Amino acid sequence: MEKERTERLPHILVKGTATTGGYTRPKRKIDAPGSNIPQRNRQQHATRLISHLQQAKAREAAIIQEQRGFGLAVENGLHITFESESGFELIFESLNFRPSGIELCSVTQEGDKTTATVFVPEGKLEHFLKQVTTYRDHQPDPQAPDKTAKSRSQDLVESISAIKLTALKELWTDDSGLFPDDNSPITWEIWLRHSDKIDHEAFLREHAPKLGLTVGAEAIRFPDRTIVLAHGSREPLSRSITLLGSIAEVLRAKDTADFFTGMERTDQKAWIEEALKRVTPPAADAPSVCLLDTGLNEQHPLLRPVTDINDLHSYDRTNWGTDDRHGHGTAMAGLAVYGDLTNTLASPGPIELSHQLESVKITPNPGHHQEKKLYGAITRDGSHNPRRPG
Repeated sequence: MEKERTERLPHILVKGTATTGGYTRPKRKIDAPGSNIPQRNRQQHATRLISHLQQAKAREAAIIQEQRGFGLAVENGLHITFESESGFELIFESLNFRPSGIELCSVTQEGDKTTATVFVPEGKLEHFLKQVTTYRDHQPDPQAPDKTAKSRSQDLVESISAIKLTALKELWTDDSGLFPDDNSPITWEIWLRHSDKIDHEAFLREHAPKLGLTVGAEAIRFPDRTIVLAHGSREPLSRSITLLGSIAEVLRAKDTADFFTGMERTDQKAWIEEALKRVTPPAADAPSVCLLDTGLNEQHPLLRPVTDINDLHSYDRTNWGTDDRHGHGTAMAGLAVYGDLTNTLASPGPIELSHQLESVKITPNPGHHQEKKLYGAITRDGSHNPRRPG
C-alpha cells in the first residue's frame, strides 16, 4: 500500500524542463496610441491626401447614379480605403464618425502595413477633406504654443499614407493565402452592414441573381452585422461592393465536417490519399500521446504514420484485445494527431506531425463495466503499459 502511495510513474513525469529564478521587473516603455507615426512635411502630405480624396470625389456622382439605377434609393455612398505607411500605425479608430454616417467596416494587417476600409455616405467625403485642410492650415497660438502645437486631426492625418476607392481585396479579412487567384466561382462569407434605412440582407437577396451571385438561405444576425454565404466568382462580387454599398468585410466560406462525413467511401479514400502525400511523419525520438480509451485501429491510413503495433496495450489483452471495436478510441486518436481534420483535409499545405501515438484499452466499450469497478485502479494499471517517454 505504501509503495502505491509513493509511486510516481517516472515514464509519465517529464523532468528537467523547468528552472527557478528570482523575479525581475521588466524594463519597458509603454507606447501610447499615436506614438508611432511618421514625421511629415505638413504642406506636402496634406496636398497629396487632398488629391487622393478629390480623385474619389470625382468618381462619387457616377457611382451614386449607378447605385440608384440598380435600385438602391437610400444609403448611397462609397467604400474608401485608408493605408498606413509601412512600419507605422494607422489611427483607424478616428476614421469612424457616426454622426455623419461614416462607418469603419474592416481593418486588416498585411505585413507591416495596416489598411482600414470605411463606408462614406453620399456627400460626406467633405468630412475627411475638412480634417486634412484643418491639419494643413493649423498654426500654433504664439501665446500658448504648448496647448496648440498639434491640430485635433494631426495624429490621424499623419498616420495615413494613401486614400483610394476600395477594391474587393481591401475588404478581405481572411488569410491572404485564401484569396482566389482567378475568377473561378467559390463560396464567400459576406458580412453586411446594418442600417435603419434599408434591409441590406433583403436587398442583396433580391438583386443577387442580377450580379451572378447565389445567396444561401441561412443568415446570422448581430446588432451591427448580418452574415450570409454567397456563391459566385470574384468579378460580380467586386461589382457588388460598388452597387450595394452594404458589404463590410468578406471571407472565404469554410468547409465543415459534414462535407467529408457525408461523402461516399470512395471519395473519402481519395481525400485521405491526397492528404497523406502532404504528411511528414514524426521523428523517431518524438514524444508520444497515450490514449486510455476503447482501443485503437492502427491500420487506419491516417494513423499508420504515428503508430506501432508494439505500442498497443490493453488492461485485459486476452479477452479484449487491443483493437477498437467501438470506434471512440480511434476517433480520439485522429483528434490527438491532426486536430480538426476538416482544416487538415481542406487546406493544401504540408502536414507536419509532431508526436507518436500509444493506446491502452481500458474498456471494450463505454457500457461494458456493469459491475462495480475501481476505475482509478484500472487507469493506474493501464498507465504502466506504455513504453515510450511522454
